[in-house]
Amino acid sequence: MKQPIEADFDVQNHDAGVDVTFRPTESKYSFVLLADRRSLSPRASVQHGKTGDTGLRVMSKPQHFV
Repeated sequence: MKQPIEADFDVQNHDAGVDVTFRPTESKYSFVLLADRRSLSPRASVQHGKTGDTGLRVMSKPQHFV
């Protein structure tokens, strides 16, 4: 299985956190800033490409690229 590389991800920063899109599957991971405004939530809200929202899941790989 191929490991994801940085080029597989689109990262968009915004005031409340970071959105990461994994290009091969079009899955979107949204990380929010914590109260200290210096660190991101360890969990992401996940919306998979064509299957819809799956709620909160631990996603270590996309956070690595944030």
